[in-house]
Amino acid sequence: MERIFFSRNNFNVIYNIIGENIYKQYKYDIGIDKKYEEQIISTMRIIYDKRDKYSINYNSSTQNISNQLSKYVLKNVNDNISEYIKQNVIIKQNISKNKVDILVSCSAK
Repeated sequence: MERIFFSRNNFNVIYNIIGENIYKQYKYDIGIDKKYEEQIISTMRIIYDKRDKYSINYNSSTQNISNQLSKYVLKNVNDNISEYIKQNVIIKQNISKNKVDILVSCSAK
């Protein structure tokens, strides 16, 4: 199970799903910063280490167990990245936009 869960393929699936969700929601590309990859990997390790705390059916196939753990990673990382983008990226974009709007309106006078 560990080999499947930590595989490059599984990481890519998680990364792509999160990337698509974030882009749809915020028009923001997580590919511009490696910290998002690192956050996914870190969260995968944490979820795996705490796997006994989740409702996982260990009587199913190793692929199914990996899929169940990956769902926890998706939820956790997506929520964390969304919150970070709302608090940091969106606010900075709005401040920059407001500065441009102020400069344009001042120069128009």
